[in-house]
Amino acid sequence: MLPPPPDTENEVNNTTVTGQTPVSENRLLQWFNRSMDDIAKPPTISLHGIQCFGSTAYHVITATGVHYDCGCVINYDGALVQFTNRTHPNPLNPPAVYVAYFSTFGALAWHLLLFDESVANLYGPILAKHAIDYDKNDGKIVGRNLRTKVCHFVRARILSTFHCLSIRSNQDEACILFNRCFERMAFLTCDQLQNSWIKPIYTTLVDVLKAEQEYQNQIFYPVYQTLAEHKKYVNSLQLESQLQTNLQDYITRMPIIIRFLHFKTELGNPNHSKMPLNILRNFLNSTDFLKMTKIIYDLSQFYILLHYTYAQLIERDEFSEITLRVLYERGQKRFNTTYNFDNRNECNNHMLIIENGIKAVNLYHKFTDGLIQPGACDATQRFFTIGHDTLVSYLVTTGNNDEGDIIMRILRVFVDYHNSLLISIENEMDNENYNGHHVLKTLVKKIVSKEISVLQIGHDNHSVITLDDNDFYWIEQLSQASLKCDEEYFPTSSTQLDFDFLYVQSYIIRTYLLHCRINYRQIDQKYQCYVRRKTIDETTTSDMDKIDLNEIYSVLLSHDQLETEWNFLKEMSLDKLYEGRNLLRQITITLQHYSDDLSQKYLYEFVRIIDNENNLLEQVKRCQIKNFQLCYITNVRDLYEKSMNDFQYLFTDVSHLLRIPLDKELSFELNQILKTELIDIEYQDQIDKLQVDIQMITDFLNVLQKNESILLHQSTQSLKETCEILMIESRILSLLPVAIKCENYVSLTIQLIQVRSILQERTITISEIETNIWKEDFDTDINQNPWSKILKETDRVTRFRDCSMRFATFFQYRTRFAAFSLT
Repeated sequence: MLPPPPDTENEVNNTTVTGQTPVSENRLLQWFNRSMDDIAKPPTISLHGIQCFGSTAYHVITATGVHYDCGCVINYDGALVQFTNRTHPNPLNPPAVYVAYFSTFGALAWHLLLFDESVANLYGPILAKHAIDYDKNDGKIVGRNLRTKVCHFVRARILSTFHCLSIRSNQDEACILFNRCFERMAFLTCDQLQNSWIKPIYTTLVDVLKAEQEYQNQIFYPVYQTLAEHKKYVNSLQLESQLQTNLQDYITRMPIIIRFLHFKTELGNPNHSKMPLNILRNFLNSTDFLKMTKIIYDLSQFYILLHYTYAQLIERDEFSEITLRVLYERGQKRFNTTYNFDNRNECNNHMLIIENGIKAVNLYHKFTDGLIQPGACDATQRFFTIGHDTLVSYLVTTGNNDEGDIIMRILRVFVDYHNSLLISIENEMDNENYNGHHVLKTLVKKIVSKEISVLQIGHDNHSVITLDDNDFYWIEQLSQASLKCDEEYFPTSSTQLDFDFLYVQSYIIRTYLLHCRINYRQIDQKYQCYVRRKTIDETTTSDMDKIDLNEIYSVLLSHDQLETEWNFLKEMSLDKLYEGRNLLRQITITLQHYSDDLSQKYLYEFVRIIDNENNLLEQVKRCQIKNFQLCYITNVRDLYEKSMNDFQYLFTDVSHLLRIPLDKELSFELNQILKTELIDIEYQDQIDKLQVDIQMITDFLNVLQKNESILLHQSTQSLKETCEILMIESRILSLLPVAIKCENYVSLTIQLIQVRSILQERTITISEIETNIWKEDFDTDINQNPWSKILKETDRVTRFRDCSMRFATFFQYRTRFAAFSLT
């Protein structure tokens, strides 16, 4: 090994002035003898439960979990591949990590060279089997036995560290760095009391992090900073003439080209350890992943399309046989026949979403070399590239953690990485070292602490931390330009470089990292298969014909009865119509089994006969079903059915997933809230206040209609919580119960339209009364009969009430989009 520049000749020879070699003082010789004794002993290697020195994984070594090599991966361009769930910057980074890996994998190589049992000791317990057995390892291996594979695996990692370090400068400088670092490590190992961080094994995370930091501070960077001196000393020994010496001095004094590698190397320099630069270090360690996070957009749209837009298009018994191509064809048929023109135009984008989703999954497959989640062996599973003929069961969530769910599993990796990066930034900003950055701390605290739904991300295509090649190129140029040149404008190889790291970090935070955390759990659910069942709750005309009643129960109501006694059905909510229709059908089926003529009996009387406990009668009264004669029961059921169809006609273009009626308890609660908060308020003839509430309802309905596609994707989630995630602001949201889901969208809309119609009727009533008073002030006749005036006023109010009822009915039955805009 290359010795340090000697101070005295005795120091070189390690002897006293008398020529004797004191064994007690020759610590290096003691260390060498002790090492030889250890090598001669039988190997007893057991690293289970030990922390990995230099690894990017915060896990102990286990045979079925994380192995040593899982967190020690260097990619083709010499960058250290970061473990996916590591939230803090790794203390060891290139180029210091090259020396550390050369040492650790070199120790494994010595073990393979000296002991016959080495393969059994390394293959599985320490090194990952799947990495050694991987068939696509580059390079040609002579022999296919297990020992050859293990030796090739270790040899490749030793040589890769040497080559990566040589590429940064040259082979001579790489050899000097390796030799001097080994010597310094051996020298510090002799003094265990002063250098307690040097241990054979590390059992705690704190110890290994401290050791990695000390390795940089006391071993690598002291050697790296004096590399020019060591190189000069070696050149002085090798050069044979003064001319060669002068030429070498001239070459040494030539200015160097500042590259991004210099910036990253100096970032790990212990001289900057007191500066708050962990965010910058973590960001630069994450560049590979940040270049891939752009596929979050395509994956989220792909997942939403399959699980929500194409929900219930596959029956359970055929779920394992349907391909992506078949599902797309079914989706096209459904959209082209069910939805309106705008939605049929939207379905043209479905193929584009599928194509982008396929590209995203295959791109991730290439990025991770076919692993769903890089890292721990027990959490890693290989997956395959996909195409249009891939089974849907392989892509969607099925509830089985070991099968399928490829899209969400990949999406979860990127979103968790995105969120962990933001959490680390937020935690770092709470450090007292950032007290002088008040503006930046405020921005990070207000933005990073918030959360955005992946639904909004898939809809708007923004709010994800991502880098493209242009962004990364600009960061490199900015980093190189941040070099501080106080006196030396043309730095040489011996110049101590200093960069403005804080400025670069501040720029990166302001430009790329001010984003919200992403919430993907709202859309993470099993694919809903279509289940064939008999629709007992929904009655159609054909269903009614199956209930064969005698003609005595099919008497038609007169026109006067319809206008006076049954006109209230036009104002009844859809939920009560739905429940009332079901109760009448149940009563009709019961009536079918009575052979006696009960046509002249009234409904309540018959209900008491068939229900002794009066539970059914209470339900009938709660649904506001009138006590009519049973001879009209068929006609009354027709009226309920027609009233429901009138309501549903307003929403023919709305998906069936948003038409689920509210249950009776929730519907009653909502009616009471709307009545208390909006209808029963004492407006005191204040038209302006009424118009404000009317406009509030209209705006809220318009916003819901605009986000109807998102509500469809969130059909099983709370409507109130979904609106809060979408940052919809309205006082109506504070009134809605949390139990109302997005699937109750139609029922809620109808109730709000009814409330708005009542408020509009009040507005017209107040305006009409004010107009009448204004006219009567000018048309007062002293000789006019006072009783005539009262009769005329009463007649006007009666006429207006009829007009108002027709006006309210008009608002209920107009087309839906027109209903959302005030005329």
